[in-house]
Amino acid sequence: MGFPSRGDNDDYVPGSWNAVCFRCGFKRKANQLMRQWQGYWVCPEHWEARHPQDFVRTPPDQMAAPWTQPRPGDYFIPVCTLEGITGGPGYGMPGCMMPGYFSPAYPLTPYIVPNTNAIPAEAIPGNALPNNAT
Repeated sequence: MGFPSRGDNDDYVPGSWNAVCFRCGFKRKANQLMRQWQGYWVCPEHWEARHPQDFVRTPPDQMAAPWTQPRPGDYFIPVCTLEGITGGPGYGMPGCMMPGYFSPAYPLTPYIVPNTNAIPAEAIPGNALPNNAT
């Protein structure tokens, strides 16, 4: 194979050298290439001027409002619900609870622990309730 054959741009030109167009890749002499606005060196056929819209400048927008105020704090308004007025422990709310009142919507049944035998052979440690029967 050897070296590529000589082309039109392989002759000697004083003060110039071989260069390649960034767009087409053809070999040209450096004095034939032109610098494009993007910084690339291209041949005259591929050179393009920068678009005039790139130079348009608009005045800055006034984005701030003419006046502002701080946001008000959160207000928590207590509401007495059926659960809140119930007089049972863990159900009532301060200021709403009515002593002795038990809402029919929230029946207070005693919590039944499964397997609460006090018989030592059948009792589960931690779940046994003492038998108060005499």
